[in-house]
Amino acid sequence: MLASSSSQHGPSSIPVTILSSQPSLVSQPSSSLASQSSSELTTITSVNSLPPRPAEPLAIASPSLERKDSFNSQLSSPSSSNISAFISFASSCQFPGIQGATSKCLKVLRAHRGHITALAVSSSRRILYTASGASSSIHAWSIPDLDELCVFDGGGAVKFLLVVVDPPGLILSSHHDHKIRAWKMATTTTSSSSSKDDHDRRPRKSTVTKFRAKHVATVPTVWNRLVTFIPARNYVKIRRHRKSLWIQHSDVISCLATSPDGSLIFSASWDKTFKVWRSSDFKCLESVEAHEDAINSLVSSSSGFLYTCSADAKIKAWERTSRCRHALLATLEGHKSGVNAMVLSPDEQLLYSGSSDRKILVWEREESANHMSLLGALRGHRQAVLCLAAMGDFLCSGSADRSVRVWRKSPGGSLHACIALLEGHFGPVKALAVAPLLKSSSPGRADVENDHGAASSIHEFVVYSGSLDSDVRVWLITPDENFPSAQMTNPPRFKSI
Repeated sequence: MLASSSSQHGPSSIPVTILSSQPSLVSQPSSSLASQSSSELTTITSVNSLPPRPAEPLAIASPSLERKDSFNSQLSSPSSSNISAFISFASSCQFPGIQGATSKCLKVLRAHRGHITALAVSSSRRILYTASGASSSIHAWSIPDLDELCVFDGGGAVKFLLVVVDPPGLILSSHHDHKIRAWKMATTTTSSSSSKDDHDRRPRKSTVTKFRAKHVATVPTVWNRLVTFIPARNYVKIRRHRKSLWIQHSDVISCLATSPDGSLIFSASWDKTFKVWRSSDFKCLESVEAHEDAINSLVSSSSGFLYTCSADAKIKAWERTSRCRHALLATLEGHKSGVNAMVLSPDEQLLYSGSSDRKILVWEREESANHMSLLGALRGHRQAVLCLAAMGDFLCSGSADRSVRVWRKSPGGSLHACIALLEGHFGPVKALAVAPLLKSSSPGRADVENDHGAASSIHEFVVYSGSLDSDVRVWLITPDENFPSAQMTNPPRFKSI
């Protein structure tokens, strides 16, 4: 019976991999897994042969490729005892569930008619912005009541939204028409008086606050085009028999970012370039041809470093050499497919990158020529990772498998654990935003919290997820106060994969 099972389920048809710091852990019985020490942390990746949900990774490690290859060679033997031990373990317990947090869907926003492509949260002003790639409308919602404040026309299909911290109230949107538009949220307060009823004629005064978005500029500006369109040196070849001004993108603008002081704006595009703009007058200062394929994401650090990722499966780190000039510092290679999203940890010591190879690679900052070293990989998604968001010790990842996973980093360590799995969307999750839980208050006013997120001491936070099913779901995440457990405290140092 085992021989027939092995012939039907060889290593090419069982997408099962167990990565462990001790290879002998595979043959242990299931009763001994609960008592393993911190040096025997195990990662269980997807098991497509066990419906309805594959195995959930409780903890992530990063053993060397040699250890993984040796285990795969063990699986290639049809009579291997490891296969029977693993199958009996899977059939007996169906894998333990994800632990470490409780989650609840608070609300579903269904105001858009097309797929959701962009989300942005202003925690200081208590406003959530949502946009669609099938229409030009941008919706503003109050936090935490999630009442619609206003709807304004973005001028084109929206690809990305960015809330600018300084100056406050400024919103940037990138579009499929190769332009960037700047908006300013304004409020008007009106007072009205009305009688209480027919018997009480004393007027009652009430105030109504209305929100509206004012269009500030379209980038590149008309003046910037006028002063550059005459000289022939200002034109670059974008494709055969076609040229364009170097100050404007020639394809969809996929991502936006700002410098720490807010003086510079960075834009990345599918035209393989990123550009630097001065935020005071939106003048283009620099254009860099960064990759061999479309750039999907761009992040900026407070140290002056810039990171870009592309469909060419590479991540590049750029260093600011002058006020507005950037030079290539390092090229990070580890993904096998195009990189779709990136995010920096709040302390900027870790860089997370999500790819179509279904993995989230974790890069650690180091003082060397490589700038960053590959620390490990987070596995669990069954399809491409499309978006990432981070706050404190928490990381959220959205995937084409229609799920959102919440990861938690061990304090002072490098080990990550998946603490929540959010399911409910009927399409790929394309956009994510995360913010601390705020109590009811008037939207639009400035609070103590900033728009960079909060520290890791936050007990509850909210995850906003936008999908191609046109829904925006709002999730409340309550991490377990007793988590991380002793298994995640001071984890051992693993080799890079």
